[in-house]
Amino acid sequence: MAELVSLKREKELLVIDDLGCGALIGLERFGLEHEPTVGESIAAGADLVCFSGDKLIGGPQAGIIVGRADLVQRIRKHPLTRMLRVDKCTDIALEHTLRLFLDLDRLPETNPTYAMLAVPLETLRRRARGIQRRVLQNAAQASLRIVEGKSALGGGSLPATPIKTWLIALTLPGWSAGELAARLRRHEPPIITRVADDAVVLDMRTLLPGEDLELARAVITTAQETPRY
Repeated sequence: MAELVSLKREKELLVIDDLGCGALIGLERFGLEHEPTVGESIAAGADLVCFSGDKLIGGPQAGIIVGRADLVQRIRKHPLTRMLRVDKCTDIALEHTLRLFLDLDRLPETNPTYAMLAVPLETLRRRARGIQRRVLQNAAQASLRIVEGKSALGGGSLPATPIKTWLIALTLPGWSAGELAARLRRHEPPIITRVADDAVVLDMRTLLPGEDLELARAVITTAQETPRY
């Protein structure tokens, strides 16, 4: 960034920093490596910073541009803004989410994204064992292996920054991994998984505490069905 800012001043250019995920706070408190925050990018000399309203902010899907007031005003007046601007519902949801960052001490309690990041590994393993126990009590034919893994925080500013987690590798007799994943997606609410090594993989870090029972019920219900494929 320092070299770009120096070149900007020399050539009278603009520096636009696309942070992607757009961290608003330092993530070291969650055991992650430091990533430049939006504020640090502006302080370093970026004229505009672009980032997502979802991902590390935990709000609705939206694109955010911050920076020099005169440049933001020019963007606001551009004809394309009318086509690309978010609706009022997104505005309200984003404002509510951003207000949560005014109280960083309570952020893991108020923002689900940071609640997931803050859960200790041992807590995740204990919850995984609870799901495993409940499912096997009602569907003994299921196989649930609890294994260590990594959660991916996404692209943009954190393209390859993993965070340790515990996974449940699920298989059911008569179901391929793809079929089982598709069935869980049709559950209400849908359960989004990933497939690896011929098993459906459930990341405990992506579950809020109140969702453990719902997940166990979905697996039990599916285990009692005949594959449709």
